[in-house]
Formats: sequence, C-alpha cells, structure tokens
Amino acid sequence: MTDATTMSWRARWPLRAAAAFAMTALAVPASGQWIRGPELGSGTPDSAVRAMQEYGPALVLGGEFVQIGGSTRPYLAVWDGWTYTTPFQFTVDGPVYAMTIHDGELVVGGRFAMAGGVEVSNIARWSSATESWSTLDGPLGEGVNGPVYTLLSHGDDLYIGGKFDSAAGIPNFDNIAVWRKADSNWLPLNGGVDGAVRSLALYQEPAMASPAVFVGGDFVNADNMLAFITVNHIARWRPGMPYGIWSPVGADPAPGVDRTVRALAVFDEDGPVGTPPALFVGGDFVAAGGMAVEYIARWNGAAWSPMNPFTAMQPDAPVHALRVQGDRLVAGGEFTSIGAGPYRHIAAWSAGAWSVVGTPGAELNGTVYTLADFDDGAGRDLFAGGAFTGVDPSIGRAAYIADLEKTVPGEEWTIPSAGLNGPVLAWAEFGGELFATGEFTVAGGRAVNYVARWNGDVWMPVGAGLNGPGLAMLVYAEPAGVAPRLFVGGRFTRAGDTEVRHMAAWDGLGWSDVGGGRSGPVHALAEYRGRLFAGGELTMPIGTHLAYWDGQFWTELLPDVNGTVYTLAEFADPSVNESTLLVGGSFTQVGTEAMDAPFLASWLWETGVWSPINGGQPDAAVRALLVPRVAMTPPEFYAGGEFIYAGTEPLMVNHIARWSGDAWSSLGSGLLGGPVHALAWQNGRLIAGGDFLSSGFTPVNRIGMWAGQWATMSTGVNDGVRAITMFGDEIIAGGRFTIAGDRTSEFWARWGCVVDFTHDGLVDFGDFLMFLNYYDAQDPLVDLNGDGLIDFADFLEFLNLYDIGC
Repeated sequence: MTDATTMSWRARWPLRAAAAFAMTALAVPASGQWIRGPELGSGTPDSAVRAMQEYGPALVLGGEFVQIGGSTRPYLAVWDGWTYTTPFQFTVDGPVYAMTIHDGELVVGGRFAMAGGVEVSNIARWSSATESWSTLDGPLGEGVNGPVYTLLSHGDDLYIGGKFDSAAGIPNFDNIAVWRKADSNWLPLNGGVDGAVRSLALYQEPAMASPAVFVGGDFVNADNMLAFITVNHIARWRPGMPYGIWSPVGADPAPGVDRTVRALAVFDEDGPVGTPPALFVGGDFVAAGGMAVEYIARWNGAAWSPMNPFTAMQPDAPVHALRVQGDRLVAGGEFTSIGAGPYRHIAAWSAGAWSVVGTPGAELNGTVYTLADFDDGAGRDLFAGGAFTGVDPSIGRAAYIADLEKTVPGEEWTIPSAGLNGPVLAWAEFGGELFATGEFTVAGGRAVNYVARWNGDVWMPVGAGLNGPGLAMLVYAEPAGVAPRLFVGGRFTRAGDTEVRHMAAWDGLGWSDVGGGRSGPVHALAEYRGRLFAGGELTMPIGTHLAYWDGQFWTELLPDVNGTVYTLAEFADPSVNESTLLVGGSFTQVGTEAMDAPFLASWLWETGVWSPINGGQPDAAVRALLVPRVAMTPPEFYAGGEFIYAGTEPLMVNHIARWSGDAWSSLGSGLLGGPVHALAWQNGRLIAGGDFLSSGFTPVNRIGMWAGQWATMSTGVNDGVRAITMFGDEIIAGGRFTIAGDRTSEFWARWGCVVDFTHDGLVDFGDFLMFLNYYDAQDPLVDLNGDGLIDFADFLEFLNLYDIGC
C-alpha cells in the first residue's frame, strides 16, 4: 500500500467488458490516488471561440481565450472528445480567427507573431507528424502583415483573406492572397479588394463548367489590374491566365449586398433530384441585389432571393456562421428571432422553414461565431463557438463552446465532457447515489439547478432542482415511520414546483416543503436525539438561528446564539455522561443569560441548557466539526475554521484542533494560510479541506490527511475545498477548485485507487484483466504516467502499482 505522499491524480472512464487473460496475484487492500470521472470535465474557455477545425481525432479550437478550466491554453486548444489537451509548443501569442486543413497540415490564421517558438506573421501551419510549427514562406519573408480572418484550401492553393496589404514581404496583396506549398510561392488575386475579407467559399454555378472562389467581407471594389469594379461586399474570383479575373455577384445597378458579408456556405435544399445547390450568404446586410433580404440570402447562380419569398423567414440581426449538416443548413449569429420561432443565436434551415437547434427554449445566450462537426466517440455532433456564456433557460453555463449531442428523441445542448459549472458546498449519499448541492446549475452537461446526483458514471438532475444554492444536506428518517428522506438546506425559495423557505426534502420521486422551512438561509443540518436540527442565519426579527424538526413541527431553541451557525454535530460528552449537540459558528454568546461561549458551544437535550466547551474556546469562527464514528477513550471531536488559538490557556493550533476529554491539542503545526471548511474521516485518518496551503514546511494545498502527521494528497487542488465525503471506497472532494493534482477537475474530484478498475476495494486478478482490456483498446484511463500516450511505460507503471497494492 502507499501513503498519501505517493498518491496522484488520475482519470477514470466507464468500465467495459474485460478480455479473458490469466495471471495469479494476491489481493491487497486498495489505497488511493485522485480519480477523474468521465464527466468531471475540462472546463470551458474564458473568452470567445472564433474558429474550430476537426484535425485527425480531435477538434481544434481557436479564439480570444487564454484559459480553459483553470489551465492556461492561450488562443488554441485541442478537444479529444474527453478533455482539453495542449500538445507541446501548440501555442500562439495572439487571437486565432481562422483554421483549415491544407495538404495534411493544420493552418491557423489570426493576429499573432509567434507560434510555439517559431516567428511567424499572422499565419502558421502545424504538422501532427512532426508536432511542430512552420511558416508560410515566400521570396522575401513569410506570412502577411495584418490579421487573417478566413482560409480556404482548394487543391494546391491556399486562399488567405484578412486585413493586410503585403504577403511574404511583397506589396500590393490587398486583403487576399494565394499560397502554394510546393514552391512556397505567393500569388496575388489581381489587385485584391479594398476592404477586409471575412469569408471564402468554393461554388460552382449551374451555368458554369468549373467552380469559382466566392469572397465576402467589408470591401466595395475589386481591382482587376488597376481597373476597379464595384462588387459590394461579395465577389467572384476565377483563376486564369495570366492573373484571373474578378466579377460581381449579380447585375447592375445593384450587385452584391449593401453591408458586410461574414459567412458563405453551399447548400442543396431539395437533394440531388431537385434544383442545383445554391450559395447561402450571411452577414450584416439588409439588401441583396436591390431587394430586402435581412442578414441572410441565397444566390443560385443567376439571381438573389430571400430564404422564402412568401413568408417572413429572415433573422432579426446579423449572421456570423453557416454550416451544412446533413440535410439542414445551420446558421449562427447575433439574432434572437428567425422565421416562425424566437430561436436565439442559432437555428437550422430545412424543407423551406427554420427550426430550433437543441431543446426548444434552450438556445445559446450570446453570439455564435463559428460552427463545426466533430465525432467525439459517440457520433458526429454539431459544435458551436462564440461569445455566449450559457444555454438558456435550462442550462446555466456553456461558456463560449457547446456541443449539440444527438439524442433520442430530441437534441440537447451540453458542455463538452462537462462536470459542474460551480462549486460543490455539500455532499450526501442517498438511495445508493451521491448527491451534491452548491452554486452550480449544470452537471455532466445537464441542467440540474443547484442539486444533482451521481450514480458512479453520470450526473443526473434531482427533479427540477432548486432556485438557489444548497449549503447542507442530511438523510433523516422522521419518527413517524416515514421512509428516510434527503433534507437540503440553503439559500433557496423553491424546490421543484414547490414554494419553500430555505429547506426542502427529496423522497426519491419529488420535492416537498418541511413545515414552512426557516426564516433565513440554512448552513448546517444534524440529527440529535432523533430530531433534525437546522442552523444558519437569522433574517427575521422573530425566529432563531437554531431549531429542530420532529417530523410534524419546528421547535425554536429560545434563546439560542447571537450569530450564524455554520456546523452541528452530536457528541457523547463525558463531562455530563450524555450526548450533547455541538454548535459552531460566528456567534459569541449563547442562552438566556447571554453566556460568553464564543464560536463553539454545546446544548443538552434533557435540560435545554447551553454550555461553553470545557477546556476553553477557539478565538474565531468554527466552520466544521467532526465526531469520528469509532469508539474512542476518552471521546474526542475535531474542529476546523478561522481560529488560530483554542483553549483556556490559548494553544496555537492554526485552524484545526482535537478536543479529547477536557482539553484541546494541536495536530502538528496545524494548517497555515487559510481556514478549514470541511472535515471527514476514513479508516482512522482525518481528511481536512479548506483554503490553507501548508502545515509547517509541508505543502498540502487545500486538502490533506492526518494520521499522526500531515500528508499531502498529490499536489492538492488549486482553490478552496468546501465539502468532503466518502462514497464507496473513495474520498469525494468538492469546492471552488478547477484543478486537482495535475489534471483539470472542475469543482469536484474523487480520491481512490487508480488500479482498482473493478471498484471492489481490492487490487487483484480482476483488475489486471480489466487493465489489459483498456490497454488493448488504447483507453485514456490507462495513461497512468500522464504523458498523453498509452504505451509500455504505462504497462510498467501499472505493474508497479499492482505490486504494491495501488
């Protein structure tokens, strides 16, 4: 077995059937490492996604973001269907606006000067074979001298559009150029155009024998070797000898469109037996060919037309992205209404009408800039990137990228491989599932509204959830013989469709009120003498900070404490030979006589009397209490919080202390750098979580184990821990962190045994068989050394862990 100092964060994916192999091994108890489940997620970008491109087995994202899920990935990231990764040197130093594949390489355009360690000029190419960047060279230099907004690969030619006036050091490449890899040759398109190019597409008009390149953007004129022609934001380019030629799209007196073109796509509306495909154009315009066609129009090779000449089928704001997906054309942009529906920022055109993309009413809440298709292992899905921060109203966040998964019977927006989108503040096990509550509204890509349940594989909602964060949970069986229910306290006024006040109960089928609830937010729940005690804040003149529920009525403890209650626990107090209720919080006085009992006190059921702690008080708020579920002589409990000292003769304990019999004792050097917020017990070990950073010279980074000395749990987590519990043989942590150990892990994480693949608490022959199955399938689960590869090094790592038990 290993101790906590040798444990590490690892990933775990759903189990598959094991292959039949044979090997003899001893069964040993499983210890632990941090585990990541299939929906823990890798976060979302912190700013807009502007471009997406499928490249090999991954989807590459480009844009204005710098971080994803707490990890720095400036302007570029790779989504492999499970998580975000960043190959070595796969970075640029400025925003990315365009991507395409050309001659097997990924070409990236934007506004940047460096790609990895290579100097470039706003455009670069990445080879997956060599895992390196290279420039687009020319006779006098490389790249272009301004931002690149769009790219098109056609045969040997790479078309590059943007806002520049030279390429490879050669002047008079006005906003558009062609680069040929074979000879590193840059070619002008005559004199280019007089404004930025923002979209490119290849379209063969029905009357023509070959396709032409269609160019859209901010320009008004195109230059045919110093002979300017008016084209109005969209033009047709036909290569030819010696230089090719520009022509307008549509006839005088009103060719083109009246404002910027941002998106182009070729779509066949009625299949191969109907009319030929048409070029669909999206942008800022409100007229095409002189007719009203707000923001999107169709060019069929001879004439412009709106989406449907007989009904109002136009969007109410600009279109930024067009993507053909099967038998439908998907449009994304700024619009909030289009056609017959109030479809927000994204909609699909098929069979002469617009339809919702995803669940009705659950559209993206901000501009869509880019659309892409990608098979993430569960079928080819539509991905949308942009400036949105949520999927309204049912999903609270899908920041800057979302995945439209193919589901039956409908479709549903999800955050790719999402975990939670906000901190977990409390845990409870109920009905064989792990329940979480806190500040999140999404779990596993599903709308959950502040409470969710984990069955070991996926997150699921708990009815319609709550309308505010939960702060405490407890499973309690009421004295009237009612089956146990899950009670939740927090800052909410509705549970499902039921109006409540900060308290609600879940019976496995629905939510119910708990006797009218409490007057203020509930922070703590505990069972004491067969009653459910709730503590928290007082927000009404009439009421208390602490009361108990007996299954029928609430009874206030009058008077109780003069400040917020954060934590409760039942304790067999040897000083009175009875069990008492321990109460911790930010109060300073208790009881009828306003007795001084700062931050921690006890209350006895038989007498209703409050008492300070025999042995002295802590000097600041108590946030967590733990009574180990094992017999100890004398009985003891642990307290954590904001305090530095505790006891009659103050003892420096640094945020955590043990009380046993009649005195406080410290746990080594305590925990330095911030308060303790959560405590849990596992097999003789105390687990503490909070905002602390170290114990003496030992870095513990917000979560650590005590078993006679403090031990790290790998490298800890990158932000505060607020709740810890046990689920099966695993430790579950929740809080404000987004990284656990060396892996992204949004707002929760699991600490268990990496090589206990069968989840039975043992490392034995069954785990060896399962490992071989995963290894053969090249499953990311068996990347045990975390290098992104599944190879012999992982096999050796497994054998080492298998030999020592974990």
